[in-house]
Amino acid sequence: MRNLIFLVSFLLLTSCQELDILGLIIPCQYDAEERFHQSMACNERLGDLVLELPHDGYHINVAGDIHVVDETARLDSFLFLTRQDSLTACNLFLGDIVSVNEAYPLVYERLQEHYRQGGDTVFTIAGNHELYYNGWPLYLKYFGSSIYTVSLRTPEAQDLIICLESTTSTLGKYQNEWLLHVLKEIRPQYRYCIVATHANFFDTDNSNLFGSNPPVNEVLRLTDLFQTYRVDACLQAHDHRAEYLYFKGVRYVQTNPLKMGAEPHGYLQIKADAEDLKIEIVDHLRPRV
Repeated sequence: MRNLIFLVSFLLLTSCQELDILGLIIPCQYDAEERFHQSMACNERLGDLVLELPHDGYHINVAGDIHVVDETARLDSFLFLTRQDSLTACNLFLGDIVSVNEAYPLVYERLQEHYRQGGDTVFTIAGNHELYYNGWPLYLKYFGSSIYTVSLRTPEAQDLIICLESTTSTLGKYQNEWLLHVLKEIRPQYRYCIVATHANFFDTDNSNLFGSNPPVNEVLRLTDLFQTYRVDACLQAHDHRAEYLYFKGVRYVQTNPLKMGAEPHGYLQIKADAEDLKIEIVDHLRPRV
């Protein structure tokens, strides 16, 4: 009986605070290694992702846990705010963009409207909700790769974003090898280095459910790598709360959700220039939505 009570409580408190039992019963048919190869295939088709920026100072706006079902008011407001900022270089979505598969075309259409209005590029990574109901093929169709790098080139320097896929606990053998190669061989060519992922490496609950959180030995290895290769910040989402931590000289910054109805809600804004890389937790949309 105790085990049954625990299981019911577990289901109610997990999965990014979304009750999605059916989606859990139908797991993603692709494991971490297969998803890695599918992301790499997308990368080969697209080629290198490079943004040429006119000024050394720029902004990156970062949102997570948008959980679109059939409303996009907060997504639209976030994109509108980014278009009003002349220093915006790009935007990042840290996973859990949708809560149901039917929302993919809706989000895609809103992004196309954003681009039609002159908005800057939106880069995405997958969250655990993108895998529910076997949604991974739809993620690939509408958003493409979830494991890749982005180069931001200014007149004075170049900076690096590394996007990782952490939807089912471990990064997997191949993604860990790829990450080591990027940090060891590519990162030294850049000024600032930002890692973006969905899962919170330091959470101790079971919010990824059966996938659990990243294994402790993998987290220790990753944090050692980030320290060794001078990662400036690791951006995270998933837990629906903002957090700002320093560990081994690296900033681990978690964003509030942008989900409709969630409070507090908000996003992160990165401000980079020749002097520093600053990260601000913006605790609500302006005006509030």
